[in-house]
Amino acid sequence: MNTPDLDEDFVSPNPKARIFLLVVILLLFGLMVFILSELKSIQPSEEASPAQIDEAIHHLETLLSRLLSFSLIVSLLISLYFIHLSLKTYQSGRFPPPYFSVIRRTKIRRGQSSQRYAALSLFMALISWSPVVVLFYLQWIIHTQL
Repeated sequence: MNTPDLDEDFVSPNPKARIFLLVVILLLFGLMVFILSELKSIQPSEEASPAQIDEAIHHLETLLSRLLSFSLIVSLLISLYFIHLSLKTYQSGRFPPPYFSVIRRTKIRRGQSSQRYAALSLFMALISWSPVVVLFYLQWIIHTQL
């Protein structure tokens, strides 16, 4: 963990945080490739029989259910992180809070500026639930329209 002094103007980057971010990006890229390949396998041809279309719809429902479960877990973890970041920022009166890792050299913000970053963190916690809302909506459309 990075242990900055409160008197410093900047927090130095943590190599472990950079590696963690790279791994998360690669995992998300892999998930996107998997989803795209699954969607291509779902598309029935124009001459498909009703049984093949029903099978494709069932496969799509299964894929959406799995994505919904995954997005619920990821959204929960992301929102908990941003809520924790916001609370620590409010408590310490600085951003980034003491002992938080950063991926690049970051200027320490205090006062009103740190409060804005704390509010932004709470907003990001709320926004992290948008994939769950979209997937719930897609599942509702499939169940009601098809």
